[in-house]
Amino acid sequence: MNETLASMVSKEIGSIIYEKYYPWYENGYNQNQGVGSGFDFNQEMREIRRAVDKYLAQGDIEQAEEFMEQKRQYLASIGYYIRKLNQAYFAFHGTYADSPTSVSPIGVELKKLREQSASLKDFLDTVAAMTSRQNLRDSLK
Repeated sequence: MNETLASMVSKEIGSIIYEKYYPWYENGYNQNQGVGSGFDFNQEMREIRRAVDKYLAQGDIEQAEEFMEQKRQYLASIGYYIRKLNQAYFAFHGTYADSPTSVSPIGVELKKLREQSASLKDFLDTVAAMTSRQNLRDSLK
């Protein structure tokens, strides 16, 4: 939970600074890709991760690799360029629960709590007092 919180807060603070001091640049990479199409990159990556995990649990490594390559090509066709989509990608990009490839519910729960919080400080104060995931679940309205 701590690492996910740090990741979320650093992104939020980074966005605030970026917008304040560099408004003439686009904020983030591939931000405008897929806009208007209803495409959700984070959701797509979670679904890919779940499918790949299922193939691997069944011992079907070749099918998992073929599936990842098909999805990599699909993502590239709509403007999301990933050089190599494989287990190493998921391991590197899925470390914290707020990352697109994470299948942990903690990231979603922390995002909901952030939306409920009046300020970043209130959010941090609330999470700082937590000692378990149950505390996080209990804090959600």
